Amino acid sequence: MGSRRRRTCGEEIRRNHRRRANQRRPQQPHEILPDRQFTGGRVDGWQNLRHREHWAKFRFTATLAKRFRRARGERIAARQPPHPGKRLALFAVHRLRVVQYLRTRRQDHRQPAGTNVRSDGPRQLPPKRNSSAGRGRGFRRPECSSQLGPHSHTTPPIGKPPVIEISAPASTSHGVPPGELRIDRYSHSARIDTIRTLLGNKQHLVNHLDTTLSEDDVAGNIENFVGAVPVPLALCGPLRISGSAAAGTFIAPMATLEGALAASYSRGAKMINESGGCETLTYDDYFLRSAQFQTGSLRESGELRRWITAHRSTITEIVRATGNHIAVTDLAVDCLGSTVTISIACSTGDAMGSNMVSKAIAAVARYVSQSNDLVHHAHFPLCEDKKNIPARTKGKKVIARTVLTAEVMQRLGRTTLHELDDYIRDAKDMLALNGATSLNVHGVNGMAALFQAFGQDMAYLGECSQLILSSRFISEGELEVTLTAPTIIVGTIGGGTGLSAYEATLEMVGCYGDGKAAKLAEIITAFMLAGEVSCLAALCSDEFVAAHETLGKNRPPG
Repeated sequence: MGSRRRRTCGEEIRRNHRRRANQRRPQQPHEILPDRQFTGGRVDGWQNLRHREHWAKFRFTATLAKRFRRARGERIAARQPPHPGKRLALFAVHRLRVVQYLRTRRQDHRQPAGTNVRSDGPRQLPPKRNSSAGRGRGFRRPECSSQLGPHSHTTPPIGKPPVIEISAPASTSHGVPPGELRIDRYSHSARIDTIRTLLGNKQHLVNHLDTTLSEDDVAGNIENFVGAVPVPLALCGPLRISGSAAAGTFIAPMATLEGALAASYSRGAKMINESGGCETLTYDDYFLRSAQFQTGSLRESGELRRWITAHRSTITEIVRATGNHIAVTDLAVDCLGSTVTISIACSTGDAMGSNMVSKAIAAVARYVSQSNDLVHHAHFPLCEDKKNIPARTKGKKVIARTVLTAEVMQRLGRTTLHELDDYIRDAKDMLALNGATSLNVHGVNGMAALFQAFGQDMAYLGECSQLILSSRFISEGELEVTLTAPTIIVGTIGGGTGLSAYEATLEMVGCYGDGKAAKLAEIITAFMLAGEVSCLAALCSDEFVAAHETLGKNRPPG
C-alpha cells in the first residue's frame, strides 16, 4: 500500500512539473482534439516521456556499439560531448510522428465512416493490412510521400504513443521483404541462414552448395563465403608436345559444362599425335601498367617528360623494391594534351602479376608526384586491364604448330586437307571483313575450360582470346596449322592456384610451383590447337551439329 502511494505521489509530482513547464511556454494551438491539445511541439501526458525513452535507447545502443568495437580490437577515440544536432534531429523525428498522428486523427474525426476524404464520393476503405506481413517496429520511413495517406496506419488508442505503419514493401519471390535481407560480414552460419531464406527453407537445395572448403581455405580469394558450385572436370588428351618450356606427353584437365567439348579436343589431340605431334614456342613475358600525370601546360608536360626520362634508373629501383619477383623490362613516356603517361613493362616470375605490377606503378606515381612541382594530379593505375586493347597486349606470347597429313585427316576427320585450308581462309576473311581481331574458330572455348581447371583468372579471357589461326601447305599431303596467342596471362603461384583442388590439377601436368608458368602457357596453347583442328574437321565434314546433338544431351524439358 505504501509503495503504491509513493508511486502515485511521484507520478503526480511529474505531472504537475510538466503542466507548469507547458504553462510557461507560449501557447500556440495547432490542432484541437476532443481530449487533448497540441501546444508548441508538446502533447500533454506522454510526449516528454517518449523523448526521454528514445534518447535513452539511443545512448544505450551507442554504448553497445563501442563495446563491440573494443572487443574487436579497435581503438575508440576519447568520448566527446554529444552534439546538440543529434538531440534536435531525434526530437524532429518525434515531432513528425506526432504531427502526422494529429492530422490523421483530425481526418478520422471529421469524415463520415466508410468514406475517403480524397475522393468525390463514398468509397470502400482499403482492407486492413495483415500486421504479421513484414511489419517492423516503430516508425518506418515511407518510400514516397504519397504513402502517408489518412488510412496508411492503424490509429493507436488514446494515451499511448502513436506508431505510424507504412504499407509493406515489395516482397521477394519467397515472401521476404527486401529490407529484412542482409549479408553478415563476420558470421558464416548467419550467411548460411540467408541462403536458406533465399531458397525458401528448402534444405535439399542448401545442401547442393556444401563444400569441403572452409573460410580459412579461401581467405584472400573470396569474401562472404557460403559454399561452392561444382563444375564438371574432364580429362583431355593425351597430346605429345615438343616445346621450349613443355616437352612430353600430357593429359590435361578441362572444367566445362558444354557437352562434346572434351571429346572433340581429345580427337584433335589424337590427330596431332598421329601426324607427328605439336611444337610450341614461348617468346616475351611481361605485364603492363601505366599512370597519368596532369600538368598545367604543354611546357610543363615537356619538362615532366624529360624529368622522368632522366630519372629512369631511380624509377627502376623503386619498382624492384616493391617485390622479390618483379623487374622492369621496359619504360615508356608519352603525352596526351597536357597529360603525361608513364608505362612500365615488368617481368613477374611465375605469378600472373596483376597485383604485383599495380603495387609497383603506385609507388612510381607517388615518387613522381612528390619529387617535383609539375604534377597537379595523378591517376594510377589506369583502367586498361581485362579488356582487349591491341596496342597494350601483355603476358606470354605463345605459338603452337602441327603438320597434319592427308591420311590422318581422311581417316579420323573424314575430310581433306584442302577443305580444311579453304575453311580457315574463308572464315578469317569473313571475320576480318567484320572487324574481328580474334581470327580463329572457337579457341576461347577450350581456353575457358583449361583456365577454370587450372585455377586461373577467368576475367582475362577477354584479353587472351585474341588468337590467330593460320595454315599453309608445305607439300601436297602435308598442311601446316599454327595457332598464335599474343596474350596468355597465367600463373603457377599465387591467386587461385593456392587452393588444394587447383594444386592437384596443376600437378597433373607438372606445372605447380616456381618455374612452371611458361610450361603451363605452352600446354594450354597446344590443347587449344587440338580443339581447333577437331572443330574444323567437324565443320568441313558436316558433323558439327550432329556431334552436339549426340553428346550434348542436357536439353531443357519439352
